[in-house]
Amino acid sequence: MTRTRQSLADIAKRAGVSVATVSRVLNDHPQVKAATRERVRRALAELRYDPNALFAPFVSTSSPMLGFLNPTSMLDLGLNRGYFLTQLAAIREEIESQGYGLFVGAFTGDPQHQVVGDRVLRNHQVQGAIVARVCTPDELEMLRETGLPVVLLNRPSGGPRIHSVRVDNRGAAQEAARHVLGLGHLRIGVIGGPSHVYSAEERLLGYQDALREAGLPPSALSVARTNLSEAQGAAALSELLDTDDPPTAILAINDYLAIAAVAEAQQRGLRVPDDLSIIGFGDVDIGRYISPPLTTIHTPWDRMGRFAARLLIESVNDPGLTHASVEMRTELIVRGSTAPPPRRAAATHRSPDGRDRQRAASTIPPPAIILEEDRMV
Repeated sequence: MTRTRQSLADIAKRAGVSVATVSRVLNDHPQVKAATRERVRRALAELRYDPNALFAPFVSTSSPMLGFLNPTSMLDLGLNRGYFLTQLAAIREEIESQGYGLFVGAFTGDPQHQVVGDRVLRNHQVQGAIVARVCTPDELEMLRETGLPVVLLNRPSGGPRIHSVRVDNRGAAQEAARHVLGLGHLRIGVIGGPSHVYSAEERLLGYQDALREAGLPPSALSVARTNLSEAQGAAALSELLDTDDPPTAILAINDYLAIAAVAEAQQRGLRVPDDLSIIGFGDVDIGRYISPPLTTIHTPWDRMGRFAARLLIESVNDPGLTHASVEMRTELIVRGSTAPPPRRAAATHRSPDGRDRQRAASTIPPPAIILEEDRMV
């Protein structure tokens, strides 16, 4: 009996469990009973199952393989989000058009708890990888240690042969904040993300930059953090609104949090944008079809995926390409979810020196939308 002929169904049948349970055991999933785990491991040993054998064709076939990977630390967000699927489709199309195959999976960056993606990287069963959502130093270090060319999406590169395709998250977020400031909003709330998520922190810095630019005190900006889930987005809006001096505009660091905030605001009887303006980031398709349509920052997810694929292939073919970073342009898209604040909220604002002052929309210049060409940095 050869190792390569055994399937997960064979193992499941031998152990008397489901295929899903066998997969969980192979990936060291914690929610498997000890007795069940032992039964599966016994079946694996008896049938001499080798999970790496499934990927042997990657290095022996005439079609070389590249990877598109996400860290397991971010998988709770799911892989069904519009921007992720858009990038995946663009990456697959570009890679396959150049004669490569695509492996899609996850990795941990932890040598003690490996999943298939870790083995694929460490055993060089792909020639390089595009990686999204990298957060922790361990994840970056694991990628460096492989020695493979890697392209990171939407964050700076992390060393030799670690390249980057991203947008200026901080500058784009500053434009979003300038938009609501230009409408006359003086009390602004942020629905943010975890501090270890690079893009989330960069966007928060951009919002803060815009308020300093407008001469507003830090107290004009209230921040509620989330784990990036929609449920926490709704809770964050409630946290921001249930104060003595609630914001009249909300800056959400992604469209999904913004959409959740729109729904929560309407559930509370607020009119968007008459009572509360909300702006997102990302321009996912669904944002165009909610009521009101979402004002947002357009991010070129499709073009980012295509360029990342081209950059990875170039790096595979040219080991001398040690570092490349590409910054793509964004664009403010104004739709129906933002408007001037309610008149009573725009009337008076207390300045840092303690004096009351009038602030109208016309006192803050309208946002200057500067669209740079995509550039290497």
